Amino acid sequence: MLLTKELIKYYGLVKEGVDDGYRSTTYDLRISKIIDSDGKEVSDDCYIESSGIVELISEEVVSLPNFVTAFAHVKTGLSSEGLLALNIGLIDPGWCGPLSTTLVNFGKHRKLLQKGDPFLRVTFIQSMPVEDCKTVAKLRYDYEKDKRKTFVTNFDRTFLGLETHIKNKVKQVSSSDFEKRIGIIALVFTTVFIVVQIGASYFLYSDPWDKSIKDYYYERLNDAHNSVEAHDLSLRVQRLEESFHDGASGEVGGVE
Repeated sequence: MLLTKELIKYYGLVKEGVDDGYRSTTYDLRISKIIDSDGKEVSDDCYIESSGIVELISEEVVSLPNFVTAFAHVKTGLSSEGLLALNIGLIDPGWCGPLSTTLVNFGKHRKLLQKGDPFLRVTFIQSMPVEDCKTVAKLRYDYEKDKRKTFVTNFDRTFLGLETHIKNKVKQVSSSDFEKRIGIIALVFTTVFIVVQIGASYFLYSDPWDKSIKDYYYERLNDAHNSVEAHDLSLRVQRLEESFHDGASGEVGGVE
């Protein structure tokens, strides 16, 4: 069963809550601490740059009995601004302590975060009591210390460590070893290109019998020319034979 505002207050599920934080069936947690990638707590006003990442810890303490499960999710207003909350979701019965999230700015512009601003919305669901429920109580000091250590250890200044990766790649490109490799590769490609050009020239202007293409085509033209002359001579002989035959026939006719 989804708990209403009245039941949330009745069961005392939110400690140090304020009236403005209660909705009909949810409660909006407020920012208490803003921790940057160096593990330092920032001032009241914090700008998170594009692709920037910070850790937010709630002002309120969520206390769940063995018959209540909670679900934390980012506020819709923050999502519409390009802010995404990580490591949020179900909160098991028996939990007692603040809540936190890692917030990433996927927007184009930097965003302003202030202490006291709502950042997480919590829904409470009642169920049958859990018999083997284990109480997990977190003191604020210990909780904040653990979250600061985890955040600094696992996250970079920007999402996916893009800034660090880019800097490392730039260093690799500008290193002397990289420049030497580029020079060797360029030399190899130049050598291959020259060899290919020489080979192409050889096969274009010569054949395996050491005869140039020019000489080959001259021979073909001479053969063709000789063939035309032979054909012309054959036609002349044929015409002489026909002329001789016609003359002989005329003389025989005159004798008769």
